[in-house]
Amino acid sequence: MAQGYLQVDVVSDANSFPVQDADIVIARTEEPDEIIEETRTNSSGQTENLPLDAPPVELSLSPEETERPYAEYTIRITAPGFEPFVVSGTEVLADVTAIQGICGLFRMPRPESR
Repeated sequence: MAQGYLQVDVVSDANSFPVQDADIVIARTEEPDEIIEETRTNSSGQTENLPLDAPPVELSLSPEETERPYAEYTIRITAPGFEPFVVSGTEVLADVTAIQGICGLFRMPRPESR
């Protein structure tokens, strides 16, 4: 198994501002309950580049190859004041950084005051 990288960028739907301290949980799409990585976004709404397993780069260089040349991951995002969000099927290839943008994390409705 080779290694690729994933960076997650999270912004709010209301104003496209970065969402700081969003909790990011990553699992293989085939095994969504088995957590591989957990991290948080920084003040720019981004995670660090997270190293993840990926198939060998040679699979993406051969058109005859029938095996999938990327690994698929599911990303769960939670942040205070926002609705939880899930992305399934994020593709990570060997030796490169995949950037998964989460544009539009929705704010939870505020309770109505009486």
